[in-house]
Amino acid sequence: FAVAFPLFWLEHDLRAKILPFVALLAAVGYPFYQPHLFTIPVFGVWPDVFTGVVMVVFVMMACGLNIVVGYAGLLDLGYVGFYAVGAYTVAILSSKHGSLPWLLSLPIAVLVSMASGVLLGAPTLRLRGDYLAIVTLGFGEIIRIFMNNLDRPVNITNGPKGINLVEPVRLFGFDFSKS
Repeated sequence: FAVAFPLFWLEHDLRAKILPFVALLAAVGYPFYQPHLFTIPVFGVWPDVFTGVVMVVFVMMACGLNIVVGYAGLLDLGYVGFYAVGAYTVAILSSKHGSLPWLLSLPIAVLVSMASGVLLGAPTLRLRGDYLAIVTLGFGEIIRIFMNNLDRPVNITNGPKGINLVEPVRLFGFDFSKS
C-alpha cells in the first residue's frame, strides 16, 4: 500500500497503466520480503508463501471465469476441469513419472490443456445456455473421476491421495517449496 499510494496522485490514464505493474511486482517479490514483514496485532502474521500462491491461483481462476462467463456470456460449469488437466500434467511430468524440470513441463501442460479444450469444444461448438452448462459440468466430473481412479492398474496419480514427490519450483536460486 505504501508503494502504491503515491500512484493515486497521478492521472487516471497513467495510473491505469502503472498500477498493474506495481501489483505484479509486489506479488512476484512477496516470497522475498514476506519474512521481514511486521505483525499487525489485530490480524496476526502475514500469510506465508504457500497461502499466497493459493490466493494467486484462485484469483487467476476467477479472472478467467470472469472472461468466460462475464464477457462471453457462456455458462461454463466445468471450468476447473481444464485447470485440473493442466495441473495434473505438470505434476505428472515433474514427478518420478516424467522427471522433467518444472519450467519445461509448464508449456507442455498448457498445450495439453488447450488440446482438451479443443477436444471438448469441437463437438459442443453450437451449444448455448443450459446445454453447454451440462456438457462442461460433465467434463469437469469426468476429469475428477478419471484422475481419482488413475491409481489402478498402474499407479500414476496415487488416486485420491494425490501425486507425491513432485519437483519443487525453483526460480533464480529461490526454492518456492520452503516458506
